[in-house]
Amino acid sequence: MILALTYAMVAPATYSIEGDGWFRFRRDGRAVYAKQAELVAREGRLETVSGLPLWPEVAAPTPDFEIATDGTVQCNGAKSGTVFLAYFQAPPSLAPDGLASSPERPLMDSVCTESRILPDHGRSSVSVRGTDEGLSAPQPAPIEPPAGITLKPTAKIGGRVVTLQDVSATPLPANLAGLEVSTAPMIGARLALDSSRIEAKIRASGIMPKEWAGFGTRLTVQVTRASNSIPHDKLVQEAIRCLASQTTGDWIAADQPGDFHAPMGTLETKAERSSVSGNTATVVVAVYVDGVRYNSRTVRLQRKPLPNMPARGAVVTLRVIAGSVVVESRGTVTAVDPILGEVTLKLDTGAIVTGHMAADGSVEVRR
Repeated sequence: MILALTYAMVAPATYSIEGDGWFRFRRDGRAVYAKQAELVAREGRLETVSGLPLWPEVAAPTPDFEIATDGTVQCNGAKSGTVFLAYFQAPPSLAPDGLASSPERPLMDSVCTESRILPDHGRSSVSVRGTDEGLSAPQPAPIEPPAGITLKPTAKIGGRVVTLQDVSATPLPANLAGLEVSTAPMIGARLALDSSRIEAKIRASGIMPKEWAGFGTRLTVQVTRASNSIPHDKLVQEAIRCLASQTTGDWIAADQPGDFHAPMGTLETKAERSSVSGNTATVVVAVYVDGVRYNSRTVRLQRKPLPNMPARGAVVTLRVIAGSVVVESRGTVTAVDPILGEVTLKLDTGAIVTGHMAADGSVEVRR
């Protein structure tokens, strides 16, 4: 009697997994899996109404809990843990009690972009009585369609899949909103998503009634992915910093290929390797998103020409610097390289010396 009262005081919440992931529970020391479950917060953890704990266990210090689509668990507004899902190479089959077992050892990971945990609003399910009461295989039932599903002309998404809610201007019930209608385009690309393709996905899901009229007028939704845009100049600056410790002279960009696009997150750029050949150089600059290497770009540079180079035949000051010792003399200019900033002089002694042009118009040679 006391046990029955305890169960009644804790209100269960039904959650379903959309995508490849599975809930994993512990039953008699063994793992069992489900796509849908009625969960309660009991004795400081999340478990099914029949007492099967999530595995790994998830803390729930208060009866009031909520699971976000990414698996984050909050109790009274404070994060208490994360639900990890099981991913299979060969997904198991559900038994009549809504549970599955598998000889395969699944990958246990956080909720990826191809899976979501959804509160079971607007979905009916068959409750199975017995040892594992509270776990059931999701049985979608037709719902009353909203007043109308209006597709947006453009949609910008953050993940790797496009859901119906992403392209709908109409707020939708959870089991319609999360319906996957396409894979997302590459970052920086555009996907033209035809309404006939979206309608086919909706009808194949079995969620909408058979008599649903569809969209009627054919139209196209232009889908792009939200991304960070990195100006090419920022990559050039990173490349120039890399060359500053290896070469002399000033460097500028040799081309302007446009902005670099990366996923949303905290960005960091790092020069990985460089190559210098005469007046040109290339530097591979990698882009990291949230600490993970995303991609790279090869930045092409060229030396910046120096102004006011002396003409051939001019007599200029030569300054030879060896540590703290400076020796000055005069020489006649015989050759000039304005890109490298090099000037070749013939001294009164007949010696030929090549140095770099200094800001004061002299030629410097460092020993």
